[in-house]
Amino acid sequence: MINKINKYISDLSSKETEIRRRAVERLGELRTEECIEPLLKALGDEDWRVRKTAVSALLNFEHNDNIFIGLISSLRSEDNAGLRNAAVEVLTKLGALSVPFLIDTLKDNDRDVRKFAADILGDINDKRAANALINSLSDTDENVSLSSVESLGKLRDESAIEPLVKALKESDDKLFLYTVIKALEMIGNPKIVDVLIEMINKNGIEKAVVEALGAIGDIKSLDALTASFKDKKLRNSALNSIINIYEKNNEKNIRNKIVLKVKETLNDEAVSYLIDALENFNPKVRISAIKMLGWSKNLNSVKPLLKLIDSDYKNEVINAIINIGRDAEDAVIEEIIKGDEVVREAIARILGEIGNKKSVNHLTLLLGDENGHVRQTSALALGKIGDAAASKALIDLLNDEYPNVQEAAVDALSRIKDKSLISHFVKMLSNENENIRGNGARILGKINAKEAVGNLLFMLKDESPYVRQCAVNALGSINDPAVEGGLMVALTDEEKQVRYAAVSAIVGKKNKKFLNPLISLLNDNDIWIRVAVVKGIAEIGGKDAVQPIIEMLDDKVGVVKIAAIDAIGMIGDKKATNKVVELINDKDWDVKLAAIKVLGQLKTESAKSALEDLMRMEKDAMLKQYASDILGKIEK
Repeated sequence: MINKINKYISDLSSKETEIRRRAVERLGELRTEECIEPLLKALGDEDWRVRKTAVSALLNFEHNDNIFIGLISSLRSEDNAGLRNAAVEVLTKLGALSVPFLIDTLKDNDRDVRKFAADILGDINDKRAANALINSLSDTDENVSLSSVESLGKLRDESAIEPLVKALKESDDKLFLYTVIKALEMIGNPKIVDVLIEMINKNGIEKAVVEALGAIGDIKSLDALTASFKDKKLRNSALNSIINIYEKNNEKNIRNKIVLKVKETLNDEAVSYLIDALENFNPKVRISAIKMLGWSKNLNSVKPLLKLIDSDYKNEVINAIINIGRDAEDAVIEEIIKGDEVVREAIARILGEIGNKKSVNHLTLLLGDENGHVRQTSALALGKIGDAAASKALIDLLNDEYPNVQEAAVDALSRIKDKSLISHFVKMLSNENENIRGNGARILGKINAKEAVGNLLFMLKDESPYVRQCAVNALGSINDPAVEGGLMVALTDEEKQVRYAAVSAIVGKKNKKFLNPLISLLNDNDIWIRVAVVKGIAEIGGKDAVQPIIEMLDDKVGVVKIAAIDAIGMIGDKKATNKVVELINDKDWDVKLAAIKVLGQLKTESAKSALEDLMRMEKDAMLKQYASDILGKIEK
């Protein structure tokens, strides 16, 4: 062994890079005490491949104090940057193991070594270093104290707040103050907001303070930030910070308060600044300006905003113009004939969200646009506005070449609910195109057209399974006893998608008289129909459905068993406990988990006993943990 080690150590002096690299690799594989010193030396090799191999080798060693002592010593090298960098990499990657040695190093006589130690502790991010870094805030070397501040920020340890605030108040050095503010920003505790607000007018650090307040996101800083927004030197930072606070607070009342406060400051000069900011090189400033212009409701901002509608900021622009509201409509409508399909689609979306009937004629014209996305969005917009004047034009889209456009037309006509067109929708049921027949049925269902029940019942004999499915869904949506017989017939349809639709429709009626017809489908060949029936009879039958659900616990398919287990849990009938207990030994992991959870809901003595047995016998750690958690809840 010694001869091998000496051979590899000798190879480290070779002029051939690959020989040196292989020698490092072999020393790393041996991992003996004698290998440490040559590997530490190899960290300073002139070739990066050798250094990288030495880093990997040292990382694979078991804990050895001599490695850390050597690494710290390597930080002292003034003429070998590669050695210092490699030592930093190893210390950082060794993480928590390095921390005690680095804490001691903060007291080293060499200021550069102390700085390295402070930097590495920040990158390791171990809170054990907090007190030592706090002590280093007062280091005699400025660079060490700055690194200590930065690392305390990375640690995000709240114990650092008080000493950092103290340092903030006592220092006049702008670089130090800036670094402290950034550290406090990273810690992010709202308790420092008041302190930062006090510093907001301190020359040279105002911008850092404004940015920190925005990053923390506390509503208390709103007044200070809106005041800073008036200062042209701080506007970009204040703008971003105000938007940050808005986005960090999801409560409607707080958001409304922010918008109202900002609107108070948005005079013509401020709006002009925001319009100019739409061309700012910083994307964050652009986005913030777009959002704030929406809050302003200033009409002068509409056209500048529209110039960005065909850009990466499209969604932000659309939302801003929607916020401006109906007053923006005229300017938006003017752009219809000027813009390309992207602009036209965006305008259709804006007009739909604004929801003014004034725009119906313009949107109706866009239903004939050459671009399918424009037609689709225009149809959806008209549906949101809900004006029957658009109905006939929307009907034409039911024959559109694109299914997504047809779907939009169905949605719109369903929202508008123009009963005067029922006869037209009924006529669609006779069209030779199955999509048109299906769309006609869907609309009739969505508008609750009781007058068309007879026509829809007839469609249950349609040759197309898709049309029959649409007819079943429509009948399920119509609140009329006359639909019930047809839905019962649909339960026996030859196509599974029709039977599934019938199950869903019948369950939606929430009437116990359908319990037995549904139970008859528990033997259906399609597993998803069996699942739907199990869930459905539990919902409408309650305890009257327990026995057939218990029988489904013997189903051969896991998802059906799980549906039955969950249904028993929902009903809460304890007489099913013993059968559920059997399933904690099922071969299917998911079935076992479902059974464990439901036993926790049933809370019987036999359920508790079964879970205790599982805790002793089960090999799967996750299932044992679930059982343990559930037992804990039962015993409370």
